[in-house]
Amino acid sequence: MAGGVVGRESPGTRSLESPRDTAGAEETLLRVLRRCKLFTSVPTPQLRTILALGRERRIARQATVFRQGDRVDRVYVVIQGKVKLLLTGSSGRAIILAFAEPGEAFGYLAVMAGTTRACTAQAIEDSRVLAWPAEAFEEILKRYPAVARNTLRRTARQLQADWGRLHELATELVARRLARTVLHLARARGHHRAPTLVMMQQDLADFLGTTPPTLSRILGRWEARGLVTAGRERIVVTSPEGLARIAQP
Repeated sequence: MAGGVVGRESPGTRSLESPRDTAGAEETLLRVLRRCKLFTSVPTPQLRTILALGRERRIARQATVFRQGDRVDRVYVVIQGKVKLLLTGSSGRAIILAFAEPGEAFGYLAVMAGTTRACTAQAIEDSRVLAWPAEAFEEILKRYPAVARNTLRRTARQLQADWGRLHELATELVARRLARTVLHLARARGHHRAPTLVMMQQDLADFLGTTPPTLSRILGRWEARGLVTAGRERIVVTSPEGLARIAQP
């Protein structure tokens, strides 16, 4: 396991002392698993068995979960916080492939492919994850066909999304992609009335395949028009309707 993960490994359902607290912690983790697309429609008794095979880990802000080229040792689901997945080229330039938020899995593609890690995973903020050893996850796939189907379906949909994003990178203006991304990521956090995206501008630029100066110029123009209020780590959408018009093809 790459360095940077902090906190002692502990069973996800046995980390608190009293029986009542333990039961409460288990129910919280089960709710997270029910939100995870890998475990859609899996009955609760099976989810409890799957949960018992995992361990909860804490990851400090900017700490690395695993590195590109590492051997595959674990599969993860985010409980709290946010993790970014980065791909670094031979030039040293990195792009962000995706963000994993609570209820989202990451690190499972390399298990399916039987390869080393194709990207690096790093926490954007203080986070908690559930982690399963690769061998345990492979056993879960064998024992529970629903999880295998969900994982295959999720992998296919991720591939389709990646194709769509590649097309956008090649054909659409940065401003349109930025507007769409800000609205999507902000609303994913539940901010519908005043969507707010908490993210470093460098991370946002890396995700969009552009540079921070270009991002800053666009946000400055939007701010002058009253569409957003932009800071180094926070973008508040003051006019979702106006930004949605920019996002439209």
